[in-house]
Amino acid sequence: RQFKQFTGLSLYQYIMKKRLTVSRNMLRNGSSVLDACFQCGFGDYSNYLKAFKREFGKTPSKYLKV
Repeated sequence: RQFKQFTGLSLYQYIMKKRLTVSRNMLRNGSSVLDACFQCGFGDYSNYLKAFKREFGKTPSKYLKV
C-alpha cells in the first residue's frame, strides 16, 4: 500500500511501465521488436504488443516508423 501511495501505481503497474520503457529505448537504439520483447521479460509477443500499444498508443512496429 505504501508503494502505491508513494508512486500512484501498483507494484505490478510500475514494473510493467519500467519494462515497456526499457523496450522502447531498445527500439530507439536499433533493436528488433522481437529482441526488445524477449529481452524485457515478455514471454509472449501478443502480450507485449497489447501492453506496448496500451502504454504508448501505437504498436512497436508503427513506433519504429515514426
